[in-house]
Amino acid sequence: MFDSIRLISDLDHYLKQKHYPLVNSVLLMQHGKIQVERYYNGFTPQTGNPIKSVWKSILSVCTGICIDKGNDKKCR
Repeated sequence: MFDSIRLISDLDHYLKQKHYPLVNSVLLMQHGKIQVERYYNGFTPQTGNPIKSVWKSILSVCTGICIDKGNDKKCR
């Protein structure tokens, strides 16, 4: 059986040891509801993350999907 409590505990410990210093938060959802919400590096639910590069990634994914579906002329 899947031990979710152990997984969450291990993940929490691992991140607190600074193995991934750029991870500021972890949210685990199940059936549309937040089951686990953890913050690291001084972040809180009210703290904003800089998302300057996110749009480049989103546009790249959308462009790839568009090209894959044969709609590349509509993407221009």
